[in-house]
Amino acid sequence: MKVGLTNNLSLLVVAGSDAASSGYSSFGQSDLAGDLTSGSVTSKDALTRKYDLVAAISGETKIEVFNGLSVSNDGKNDFLRIKNIELYPNNKVAIVNRWGDKVFEIEGYNNSIVDKRFNGEAKSGGSKVPAGTYFYSINLGDGSQITTGYMQIK
Repeated sequence: MKVGLTNNLSLLVVAGSDAASSGYSSFGQSDLAGDLTSGSVTSKDALTRKYDLVAAISGETKIEVFNGLSVSNDGKNDFLRIKNIELYPNNKVAIVNRWGDKVFEIEGYNNSIVDKRFNGEAKSGGSKVPAGTYFYSINLGDGSQITTGYMQIK
């Protein structure tokens, strides 16, 4: 058994900070090569911080979908929040209506980036979708099983 940062290479990410002693933000992982002894971890995102490093994610890594939306722009449930989705930068999220028509699809879903999350608008045309039940499919892009479920928009 190897001892070190982590034994699970998929938990390695590129991270950055503006100060060496403050918190680091993950830039994710777009490619991984090698092993813990010799290898590389890269990110699609540009490294914009003064200090950059490779870090291991600790704690809970499973996603959790908060499936209620009220797109009233009051700061509460205004978008589909998927906990820990940023840990899987190669993810693909699709949302369909009750007839199976795709209303939203994106690679690299991210709760923190307005253009990378579902806020109740159809991706093509940008119009608000009607209130109702919708179904989601989440492919984490790591070879794990696709997560599916439903969500309510009010």
